[in-house]
Amino acid sequence: MGAYSVDLDKLVSPSEMLSIMLFTLGSQAVMAKKAAETFLAGGQAENAQIMVTSAGTVAAFIWPLPSRRKPLALAFPRRGEDLRDLLGLDDNRLTALKGLRDGMIHLDERIEESWIVDPGRQMTMWMTTENPVQDGNFMSWNPATLVFSFLQHEVSIPELIEVLDTVQKRSMNAFMLMLQVEDVETSTVSGLEPSNTDLNVTEMP
Repeated sequence: MGAYSVDLDKLVSPSEMLSIMLFTLGSQAVMAKKAAETFLAGGQAENAQIMVTSAGTVAAFIWPLPSRRKPLALAFPRRGEDLRDLLGLDDNRLTALKGLRDGMIHLDERIEESWIVDPGRQMTMWMTTENPVQDGNFMSWNPATLVFSFLQHEVSIPELIEVLDTVQKRSMNAFMLMLQVEDVETSTVSGLEPSNTDLNVTEMP
């Protein structure tokens, strides 16, 4: 990781709103990371469920849902981009999170599809087995490769933990930065002249 740069001129969304979202997604990242670590250490299905839902929530903040209401999309068109800029992460680092979010979005449809195929089939949607993800089995775990599958999305648990750890730390750093921006919105930030809006963010350990 290390230091990264944030160009405040690119931020369009309200500073106060971004601060709230950074704090919230950071908290969700903590929950998802702890659940993933517990699951990796031999935890139960409920740990996997918390991991999926909390990580999916983090991703929903970073990538607004396609179903987002039009008035909100028009009011805050760069909310997702602003948060990604503040986190200093490109889309490639966040692919695992986005996959879990997409799976959560379509979970209701998969339940409906499985019901249409066989109304009497037993569904194991929140049970983690080593069987392939298909029909009524929505989660799968490969202890040999440490790959977790949720619907059609696969994610390496160790890599997911690393990403969540980065999101957690950077969201808190960015949250502190935005508090400074709120205090001196058009003035100096961290001792910089008002004309210099390219800030270097040093990550906390």
